[in-house]
Amino acid sequence: MSGNKSKIDSLKPKDIAGLISQFFHECDSHNPKLPYTITGIAFALKVNTSDIIRYPEDGKYIEIINRAKLSCEKDLIERMFTGKIDKTTAALLLKNHFGYSDRENKPPAPEAPSTKKKTISELLNEQE
Repeated sequence: MSGNKSKIDSLKPKDIAGLISQFFHECDSHNPKLPYTITGIAFALKVNTSDIIRYPEDGKYIEIINRAKLSCEKDLIERMFTGKIDKTTAALLLKNHFGYSDRENKPPAPEAPSTKKKTISELLNEQE
């Protein structure tokens, strides 16, 4: 594992999954539905937002954390496309929390499958 142990690793997997599910359920039960956020997940787990964003790839709960982050990313993109969040805010959050950039990534080697994420500009152009 990486140099510093994450605070998340001191929790039990059942507790992590339960707290995250409870957070998503609370968001869904509001009218209108509240957004899924990395900060909300961190608050539910009683950790810092950076603990979620920088959770190590070799962390023992990487699958749970990545699935939660993916749910937040999906929710953010859907809110951007439906006009529930402005494009500037969405672009900032996608860059800071989900690894998007304004620049195109170099194409992968021919034998490697493409895992390139779209740039902010490409996502915004699709919306128009």
